[in-house]
Amino acid sequence: MKNLLFLFILNISFLNAQTYNFNYLISYSIESLPDCHSESVMYVNTKNDNYYIVLKKSQDILTAKLTDYQSKKIHYFTVKETKHKREVLFDFQYDYSTDSNYLNPSKVFKNEYSFTKDSVSLDSDVGNLELQVYKNSKRKKLERKFSVEVKKSENLFSAFEYCCIHPHQFNQLEKPKSLLVIKATETTKKGQLINYELKILKKVNFQLVVPKESEMKSNNSLH
Repeated sequence: MKNLLFLFILNISFLNAQTYNFNYLISYSIESLPDCHSESVMYVNTKNDNYYIVLKKSQDILTAKLTDYQSKKIHYFTVKETKHKREVLFDFQYDYSTDSNYLNPSKVFKNEYSFTKDSVSLDSDVGNLELQVYKNSKRKKLERKFSVEVKKSENLFSAFEYCCIHPHQFNQLEKPKSLLVIKATETTKKGQLINYELKILKKVNFQLVVPKESEMKSNNSLH
């Protein structure tokens, strides 16, 4: 998907539907040493980090998952991908929605993790950030740590969080703002190294529509 222009086509039209707006397309490569490689592609809204969408390809089938922390729902789409000249065109087809217990930790998911962060020292808009992730609030058992290269930007740190740090475990904690992660190295508690690197950062004007619940039920009954 990298090094291509993206054109978004959405052919879903619902009255009283929920509309999600995205202003950045962002992608990170993930390299788990010694030989495991993958890529995470997502859309985020720097003005509202309560939701995000991730694209995933498995066995030539492209899907999208929209996570909404405010409504505590996850919306699923099948995505058709076509190419026109040097552009990639995406057609999002709504599939279904679910309630997610993971998005409501006060009821069924206890946040047993905590993390600390060292001060960011920015020189010429570029600096480094150290994150330490602990098993619980006592912070005696280090689970993993991150060495992160950042630069001043819009509110894009959450995109790295969605990609690399389990977002459901840390969504109640304060995150760094106005930072973009360029590169990061994670060290697990077993000493494994995982490298992350920014590959795509593109401004977009993208809207994705999810039908209201009554229309969801009607739509699902047709299948």
